[in-house]
Amino acid sequence: MSTWQLAFSTHRRKATREPEFSWLDGRGHVRVQDVPSVLPSDLLDVDRMDLMHYASKSVTPAIYSGDLPNPSRILDIGVGSGAWLRDMSALFPDCDCVGMDINNLLGPDVLSSRISYKEGDILQGLPFPDKHFDFIHQRFMVTFIPAKSWHKVARDVYRACRPGGLANFSDLDFRGMRTGPIFQQLLGAMWTGANAGGADPGLAFGLESTLQNAGFVNVRLHTYDFPVGDWGGPIGSLTRLALERTMQAIRPAVVKLGLYTEAQFDQLIAGLPEELNKCRTCMSLCAHEAWRPA
Repeated sequence: MSTWQLAFSTHRRKATREPEFSWLDGRGHVRVQDVPSVLPSDLLDVDRMDLMHYASKSVTPAIYSGDLPNPSRILDIGVGSGAWLRDMSALFPDCDCVGMDINNLLGPDVLSSRISYKEGDILQGLPFPDKHFDFIHQRFMVTFIPAKSWHKVARDVYRACRPGGLANFSDLDFRGMRTGPIFQQLLGAMWTGANAGGADPGLAFGLESTLQNAGFVNVRLHTYDFPVGDWGGPIGSLTRLALERTMQAIRPAVVKLGLYTEAQFDQLIAGLPEELNKCRTCMSLCAHEAWRPA
């Protein structure tokens, strides 16, 4: 085991169920259908997770979708670095907030008397009672969940949501708008890497029927378009940096699949900023709002 792997497994809490992880270029990747996930899930990814949170926060009117009454319990599935849950705890200081993930990446600045961590794998079911949470949130998980498992995931979220409760499922639309050839190749690599584990990034904007079949009502898809690249001002620069970090993070999985060499993929990333400005590229954040009937 490398020095980094040892640090990863002993820092904060040990990684859960070691066989579920693969190590690619020193990065920890959750295994999805026995294939390493296209994105890593390790301590080195915490900064990227935080960056993705702040980029998302900058392009949406709120950090959740729906008319949320004062909740008493909130669950964040795939909590990652905990940035979203920390912000929600500040908005609702009397609420008990639980972050669940397969690996604990929460730092001491996140955990508090009102914010706790629960180890769990959404593909194995939520380790919580029925009708337990007022609000359940899941974001940036579309590349970690096989397409065939979404019906099971939606039903389990419905089960754990109280009557009259709210659920949000949010992800990036990895199609992009006004994309050039470099970005198209990078997005293609993201899709291929996700597909290798059975995941379908297209479900970021296509979950309505799945959520309705699980029992949710008043299902709405909110789409937030945003600029990517310095041409878009401070927001565009922030989202461009988040995108670059994401593409750098998928490189080990892309190389392992034989789609590109490291040098080829790095060359694509290096050419991305100029192309984003030239094409005035945009992307979208898709947020599904769903309610359990009262």
